[in-house]
Amino acid sequence: MTAPVGYSSYLFLADDGPMSDRPYDIFYRDDSAGPPVVILHELYGLSETTFALADHLAAASPQFSPFLPLLFGEANTSSLASGLKGLFCLRKQITLFATGKTSPLVSWLRKLIADVAQRTESESVGVIGMCLTGGMVFGLVAEANVSAAVASQPSFPARVPLMPSRGASLGLSSEDLANAALDDTPVTVLRYSNDPLCPAARMDSARELFGGTDQAVADAIDPAVSVAIGDRVRTITVAGKAHSVLTDDLNVRARDLVTEFLAAAL
Repeated sequence: MTAPVGYSSYLFLADDGPMSDRPYDIFYRDDSAGPPVVILHELYGLSETTFALADHLAAASPQFSPFLPLLFGEANTSSLASGLKGLFCLRKQITLFATGKTSPLVSWLRKLIADVAQRTESESVGVIGMCLTGGMVFGLVAEANVSAAVASQPSFPARVPLMPSRGASLGLSSEDLANAALDDTPVTVLRYSNDPLCPAARMDSARELFGGTDQAVADAIDPAVSVAIGDRVRTITVAGKAHSVLTDDLNVRARDLVTEFLAAAL
């Protein structure tokens, strides 16, 4: 399938490093206005619900200009089989299990963000990562053009039974952890309270790294949503056993809070 009506794409080719072997499609809305936000898709691919998130941001007030890289699979399609195949093809670019190591794909994403900033003539870019790409956002916060970062249900490095410490890992090298800690880019992290793929310990690690707090307050509009606001990071927890907070298992209030966060930061 092709992208929804109203979207175009361009080919982005990294000049060197990871994933510089071929160009990748970057989708954007034809009527985009406002600060750019790079949306990184999940294991299921660049799905209909991912484009729905982009549509929501494009229609928000103020508006945003979404950019959606197609890392694998086909646009506007949700497929676990395609995702697993794509994951196999990118296995050298994504750190699935190792801790203390940044995925090589993060280097490519840094180049993409610089390209988006140049194309839009914007000094401020937002980035949203989810599931497979959620933790990669932590490696992007120190980039000069990144002014807001959202990590939704960061699920990698994958947790392994009998190795609980792996669940607390943010999937960054010690150097990237230090750079992220020294930066001042605001961060939002989200998860469902009983999400088995995104451990609660990962939220704790994000709070520790970015100066957060575990003193959460129930949201006045949706009491199933609780928010803890720290110095640089806010953590949003949605009650329930689900996974994709902003897409397939959408919680509307959590999405609205992310939109408000982007508006304030960008």
